[in-house]
Amino acid sequence: DSRTGEVRQRAQGENIILDQLWGRMFACTSSISPKENGWASYIQYGTGVGKPISTRNSLFEYSGGKSTEKNELTTAKVHDGIISVRYKIVLNTTEANNVILTEVGLANDASNTSLCTHAMLKDLNGNTISIFKTSTDIINIYATVFLHFASYKSGQICSIIVFPKFAFNPTYYTNEYWSFLWAFLGVYKLCYHNQLYFASNSFYSIDSGKNPKLTFNSVERTISFSPVRFNETEKCDFDIIGIFSSIGILFTFGFGGFQPFPVTNESIGTGNGLTKDFATAFGYAENVAVKVNATLQQSGINVDPPKPKTENALSQMWLIDVNGNRIFASSNAIRTTDSYENTCILYNPWHSLGMKEYTVNANPREVAVSDDLVSWSALPHSSGANVIDTIYRKYKYLKICGPQNNDVILSSVKLDLTNADTNIHFDAAPPKGAVITADYSTNSIPKDTNHVFDFSFTIQLGEYTPPVV
Repeated sequence: DSRTGEVRQRAQGENIILDQLWGRMFACTSSISPKENGWASYIQYGTGVGKPISTRNSLFEYSGGKSTEKNELTTAKVHDGIISVRYKIVLNTTEANNVILTEVGLANDASNTSLCTHAMLKDLNGNTISIFKTSTDIINIYATVFLHFASYKSGQICSIIVFPKFAFNPTYYTNEYWSFLWAFLGVYKLCYHNQLYFASNSFYSIDSGKNPKLTFNSVERTISFSPVRFNETEKCDFDIIGIFSSIGILFTFGFGGFQPFPVTNESIGTGNGLTKDFATAFGYAENVAVKVNATLQQSGINVDPPKPKTENALSQMWLIDVNGNRIFASSNAIRTTDSYENTCILYNPWHSLGMKEYTVNANPREVAVSDDLVSWSALPHSSGANVIDTIYRKYKYLKICGPQNNDVILSSVKLDLTNADTNIHFDAAPPKGAVITADYSTNSIPKDTNHVFDFSFTIQLGEYTPPVV
């Protein structure tokens, strides 16, 4: 009631997804911009009766609609695989008077055939009701969209939604290419920006000449990236630990549960009577068996624990939430403003090796390390490269806090690697002319001249059905 502020009536409704939602989600006309209105840009209301079915594209009796107001993040449990956004319109005292409201839905625009969800009004007991709107009434109509997805789970290949700006800073509306979550939640349409990156020592872009294609199928409800191939001579000696799509999806391999890949009879060198230290072609090597002239070396040899092939491990670290849940993969640069309260916390999967140095583009407000996310030890900090004192190198977590209202970019975190370029060490140098080979497994995809690498993916969308309890 506009005169007293009293809430005189409440109603609710569970929307069904209409078939045309999927087409509206994918209908972006721009090749890169995700700023076109999404399928939830309007809330429509009507006066009809009936049972909603997915093949409809309109209310039973359309009365009107308004553009949605602020999109409010209501749930951001990314580690549990759920995010939700609430939309709102307000029917003021001069609008929709003498209308008996019975149905509502989210729509792509104001036209009466653009409906994407449909619900009938019910009371808290599930009984069908109506609301009579008068000139003294103000009606708030809210619609909450829930997105359920596969979150990071150890021990399996899985996709991870990568959107730190969204999940940690819900007021941030990007104008970049990160349209994946926005499209599913109805804010924008999914854009056609076609790009993939490989996560290894850093992020590598797929060569532009390969022209990967992102395609949408609204009937099958799928998003697909066409197959991309690297032939025998491309990207060799390349540890692939993940693949990132610019629409906001990361597929993890090495640290996401990819089964160790066997490498057999790899030539790691020829003896010269002087050299004692050798290296496998790929990092993360474990279960290493070394042969000299086809004879297995049972003694007189030391093999380093699994480790990457580079000192800079930033792209292999994880942005985490305050509870330590590894939610997002890192990249070749981390901005503090991408994270909650201008503070990024990174988990170092190679903490047993230690972090010896980090590099930032500006002086942070605070830098600290921790093993439990509770007790933190402060580190000296300044713009540029900062060497970490030996006693602080093997902590699990690194925290970087940006100055108030200013950004800090973390561009590298170097590991404290001894014998960084080698991982196999003989007590005595193999004789001149000796053929040295190794069998091992690696927690990556080892791309070499003996293999091609093909990659494609298809994301299957659907209406979420809660599990039976």
